[in-house]
Amino acid sequence: MVASGSAQAERTGSRSGRTGFRSDVQGLRAVAVLLVLVYHAGISAVGGGYVGVDVFFVISGFLITSHIVREVGKHGRLDLVAFYSRRVRRILPAALVVLAASTAVAYLVVPPVDRDRLLQDATATALYVPNMLFGAQDTDYLASDEPSIFQHYWSLGVEEQFYLFWPILLATVLIALGRRRWAVVGAVGALAAASFVTCLVVMSYSESWAFFLLPTRAWEFAVGGLVAILLARGVRLPDRLAAPLAWFGLIGVVAAGFVLSDSTTFPGVATLLPVLGTAAVIAGGEAPRSPAWLLERAPMQFIGAISYSLYLVHWPLVLIPQAASEAPLPPVAAPALSVLAVPVAYLCYRFVEEPFRRRPARARPGHRRTVAVGVAASVLFGLTSATSAAAVSRMPIDAGEDAPAYQAQPEPAGTPFVPANLVPDLRSARDDNPEIYDNGCVRHEGDVDGAGCQEGEDGAPTVTLFGDSHAANWHPALQQLARDGTIRLDVSAKGACSSVAPPDEDQQTRPCEQWRQNVVDRLAEDPPDVIVLANFASFHSEEAGAEDRRQWWRDGLEHALEVLPQESRIVVMADNPHLPAVPASCLSRHVEEAERCAVTREDGLDRQTRAAERTFAAAHERVDRIDVTPYLCNEELCPVVLDDRLAYRDTHHLTRTFSESLEPVIRDKFERIVGNLEPPT
Repeated sequence: MVASGSAQAERTGSRSGRTGFRSDVQGLRAVAVLLVLVYHAGISAVGGGYVGVDVFFVISGFLITSHIVREVGKHGRLDLVAFYSRRVRRILPAALVVLAASTAVAYLVVPPVDRDRLLQDATATALYVPNMLFGAQDTDYLASDEPSIFQHYWSLGVEEQFYLFWPILLATVLIALGRRRWAVVGAVGALAAASFVTCLVVMSYSESWAFFLLPTRAWEFAVGGLVAILLARGVRLPDRLAAPLAWFGLIGVVAAGFVLSDSTTFPGVATLLPVLGTAAVIAGGEAPRSPAWLLERAPMQFIGAISYSLYLVHWPLVLIPQAASEAPLPPVAAPALSVLAVPVAYLCYRFVEEPFRRRPARARPGHRRTVAVGVAASVLFGLTSATSAAAVSRMPIDAGEDAPAYQAQPEPAGTPFVPANLVPDLRSARDDNPEIYDNGCVRHEGDVDGAGCQEGEDGAPTVTLFGDSHAANWHPALQQLARDGTIRLDVSAKGACSSVAPPDEDQQTRPCEQWRQNVVDRLAEDPPDVIVLANFASFHSEEAGAEDRRQWWRDGLEHALEVLPQESRIVVMADNPHLPAVPASCLSRHVEEAERCAVTREDGLDRQTRAAERTFAAAHERVDRIDVTPYLCNEELCPVVLDDRLAYRDTHHLTRTFSESLEPVIRDKFERIVGNLEPPT
């Protein structure tokens, strides 16, 4: 989020005469923050509203570079202390006030199990590295089920890191190359190109790191910087070209909000649309008949002026009420809270931003003192929240009573409290994942490699586990069969990509379809004895938008049977129950009433896709269906705590520990399919 961008004191030599204030850039800032606001409000039509942050990055690069070029040109040097002092006054007051208020309120309302994470995120945010934390956590910004209340600060972290390095780097280039305009452009262009290539390379193995890190985002700032350098050196397009270019740019920015979505591979090539669009608007904004007449309207100027505060306050306003509620809020809640963010942002702008930014020079502390106070305030808050996080993490979250060791039994009653010996404990549940997430066996994002991961002894019956993240649910149980030599296990799994789908020629170039076809081709070359299809069935059938989800899933299964090797036996794994709330969060609120976190069979099981699977299995001799629901649910409820085991790590994935505990059940089911599963002698 560009903090400096909303400061009307920025001088860029614009159409507004002696003031130098770019009112068109102020309006463009409004477009950017409104895109983000509508996106976070859950308005599905603006599925790419996250590009508003990219618009801010370009604006920031433009404004800061303009300032540096002007100062170096005038004085032959850049006063770094003064530069950082201005950034501190502009950025930190509002950022720290919103951070402190959000932390205090959220701590009171979030589930106890989430409090240490809340404080850890607050610590990283106060120390300007939230983006690095979210990257290390492999956070999917576009599809996070449990987003951090401070997740929006990632862009501020990137920007603060940019402010740290860019002035030194650019001033060095400007001083070294002097008035050689095209040499400076070439140097900055080379940096932008290197950063963009880095982004594409990092994207190939980690979209999370590519999304959150400065080196993969720096090119966006640099593009704005290139526009600033060219304009400062007098390079301008003729008005007859500049105005249409600016209009095309604005259309491109807005269009990006509508045509991109959470499924878009981002950042990467798709980022060029909002970035180059923003650059075009800035480059042509001073021409007659440019979009400036629209961007300069009073409402756009108002939203642009408060855009920094609006960006800071809108996300906690949307997220904290949901965190405080045990049930999903109505769909109208997020849009209503986003609208409420506007007056709240104005108050922050009026009483926090402006007093610090517009304080008379004679009443301000010196530049060195300003920087020192700003850094000290951030470090103090960081140390306080880190110490608090350490203390909170040691507080027990249980009923103070042990439960018996888990033994897989049909019709489980469930444990009515949170045992002191719960495995995994509530704080560890989120990370209790199968090891295939760590060794690269679960493909991510744009990875279409159809190669599988094998374990077990040669000569044992070969079993391929083929599906999305719900295939990983069953891996720990099957892994034990592979380790004792009972089967030779092959895993082909990809997050959010089903192994079951009806044929669709229009989708064959998409990553999921490419990956699925590559796996099918590999299996055709060396057919396994058994292919296990395990998927998040209801998710994929609902995503398809099919009116008859039962028929859609049945068609997908029939297609899978047709394209998979005829020599292989097909096993369909019935999906596990789906919960309305994350169990660890719910249980931490109800340690004495664990049954409140259970789900009814009616609500937790997808009857349409399950019926399609039963019909499909009955119609084909070489198809079997395994359903362990009797070990997960009783006649009425599907509990989340069974004896001393926590069954789910989120609303629809089993914990690794519980999956391992189901090994006797899975073994018994497979004995009926592949024969005697005793280890070979």
